[in-house]
Amino acid sequence: MYPIMSVPDGAAINTEPLGTKYKFWYQDTNLGLCLFKEGRPNTGENWAEKVTSHLAEILGIPHAQYELATYEQRRGVITPTLATFGSRIIHGNEILAALAHDAHTEELRPYRNTSHKLQRVLAYFKQTQDSVAPPAEWDASKDIHTALDVFIGYIMFDAWIGNQDRHDQNWALIRKSNGLLSLSPSYDHGSSLARNLMDSEREKRLTTSDKGYHISTFATKAKSGFFPHEEGEKSVALGTVEAYRRASARSTGAAEWWKNRLASVDFDDVARVINDVPDDWMSEKSREFTLQLLKINQERILNAKLS
Repeated sequence: MYPIMSVPDGAAINTEPLGTKYKFWYQDTNLGLCLFKEGRPNTGENWAEKVTSHLAEILGIPHAQYELATYEQRRGVITPTLATFGSRIIHGNEILAALAHDAHTEELRPYRNTSHKLQRVLAYFKQTQDSVAPPAEWDASKDIHTALDVFIGYIMFDAWIGNQDRHDQNWALIRKSNGLLSLSPSYDHGSSLARNLMDSEREKRLTTSDKGYHISTFATKAKSGFFPHEEGEKSVALGTVEAYRRASARSTGAAEWWKNRLASVDFDDVARVINDVPDDWMSEKSREFTLQLLKINQERILNAKLS
């Protein structure tokens, strides 16, 4: 069972302006500088952050650490800073704004930013493959060598967990004090695993004979944080599997490598990750629905025809 961390009363150093949730930075005795982030009431955002961090570990995705936590009667998660030893986080919106005049990130909410085009992001990583390294903890002996190859893994991971929040502030680079750039580990997966459904809806979608309402159809509705680039296409966010399929054209070898990783996942391990969430943080119906959703999404990804 996952432990519940207790953030001391009055621990906040300063609040965090990005995002819409109550959050603040504080100094943790064991983990160093950490962000406490409260999950929205009546959602599964807290357990989604915790579960997806362990799913990332299973898949081999570089990721931020998340722990379930409480602060002054609030429930949330804590995550240690990714910017250590004088390094700096550079979010995607900052990177893209420097590259294109129409990257109007200051004018729109991130999820409405239609200039966050998949091909623009992938092109950036392709063009900077000699200057932007994979995450610092990445094992260079693997067949995946570039930040682009790892980022394609992030996109596939989003498709597996149904992450609909990979907007331009939810991916980043890390600039070290010596100026070297690397892709940040993946972070902020709380908008995954259908965390905002009520258990009554989960039950209906699991048991209905109405194919249009069934969980298998529900899984196909997940939208990525990326928009299409092609001329004439509507400015509607790409589906999560479609985003992965299109990304594969930039590095077919990497896309296949990640696909093989997903194919080898042991769902006994996945079930243990889900079942280790305390009962008063995640309902039994949420566990059942989450496991089934992950199985469906795995099948959808493995059946996807890569570009």
